[in-house]
Amino acid sequence: MKFFQTSLYSLILRGITMASKFILLLYMARLLTPSEVGIYGMISANVALCLYFLGMDFYVFNTREILHQEENNRSRFIRDQLVFHGVMYLIILPLLLIVFVVGFIPWEYVWFFYALLVLEHLCQESYRLLITLSHPIIANIVLFLRSGAWIYAVVAAMFFANNTRNIYFICLGWVLGSSLSLLITYYFLNSKSYLIFRGEPINWPWIVRGLKSSSIFLFATISFKTMEYADRFFIKYYHGDAMVGIYSFYAQIANVIQTFVFTGTIMILSPKILTAFRQKQFNEYCHLVRILGYSAIGGAILLAVTSGFAINIVLRWVNKELYTSHITVYWVMLISMVLLVVAELPNLGLYVRHKDSFILKSALIAVSLTIICHSFLVPMYGILGAAFGNLLGALILLLSKWYFISSVNNAEQSLAVKEQELSYENVIL
Repeated sequence: MKFFQTSLYSLILRGITMASKFILLLYMARLLTPSEVGIYGMISANVALCLYFLGMDFYVFNTREILHQEENNRSRFIRDQLVFHGVMYLIILPLLLIVFVVGFIPWEYVWFFYALLVLEHLCQESYRLLITLSHPIIANIVLFLRSGAWIYAVVAAMFFANNTRNIYFICLGWVLGSSLSLLITYYFLNSKSYLIFRGEPINWPWIVRGLKSSSIFLFATISFKTMEYADRFFIKYYHGDAMVGIYSFYAQIANVIQTFVFTGTIMILSPKILTAFRQKQFNEYCHLVRILGYSAIGGAILLAVTSGFAINIVLRWVNKELYTSHITVYWVMLISMVLLVVAELPNLGLYVRHKDSFILKSALIAVSLTIICHSFLVPMYGILGAAFGNLLGALILLLSKWYFISSVNNAEQSLAVKEQELSYENVIL
């Protein structure tokens, strides 16, 4: 009962947040040109990708470390992770000027880009930390401040004032929203004594060990995110900002499926599944996995069908033929999103068993094939080719992860049978 109550609260908060993004997307499509929407899409895509170079997926390592600790011993792990990120800022941030040198984003947005990148990264790590510490509701509250509240203010201003209908004003609202979210998160964590450090020296060997461990997840995540965002770079190169704008419009709406399923089920059940497996409570583990499977797959299909009917209403309101003429792209995206949700199930099974190399292998296989498909399909078929490239990538990702988890399960069953046979022989002897 508590799971469903928490899930409902989290879904409501995430729903309000997603509604704000949806409203912003609609107003951008209606009030800005497709090229302007495309530039904003490229800013968002580059921020989303570069976040992982700053974070290096260190949180994946530290999540397991924190869950192994008593509550009063967790603050030093949080402190050392912050130290690690500080070092990465000094190394990575100067290198990211390449984004502007090659022309992915115009130079006039350089300060917004860096401010958004740092703020979004700190907010993202804070959100993950709150989830790890089992505070999903406060996590979604600060997420709403970061990704939702400011949007309502920006949209209201865009509705009444013509001089606010530009990317500068939208990015300014984004910066302010992320800043407020980070400030609230700091006060909450501090009030719970998670940020009270006891003067222990920085554990540099632990940080190095964490970097080595998380590097596998980093490559897997970058591969996955490359598969998610590479399409926009191919589209920009071959077809320009306007096509990026149309594609980003549909992609952000379709992404609602994955976001809602993650918020309502995966985000809440993953820590419980990890804990049950670690404590060898296998009946509880299987029970939770079944709940996750039914909830995630059923939710994804329901959302995809609902979204498929609702998109026509959205397009009538936007009232631009350029978007309507590419509706087929959206149908393909919906199928891809359902496949990606299903792929999270074997991914979690591999994660709890520490089979990190299999996660990396499946991601590398999928992204390689996706890039190859984009190379051939985008030049010839434009954004529809990009959508089909992602569909194939999602299918390969799902199949490869199911193959690896099946292999692991078969190996575990064989080992269990051998242990039973040995136990029986010992009794006989």
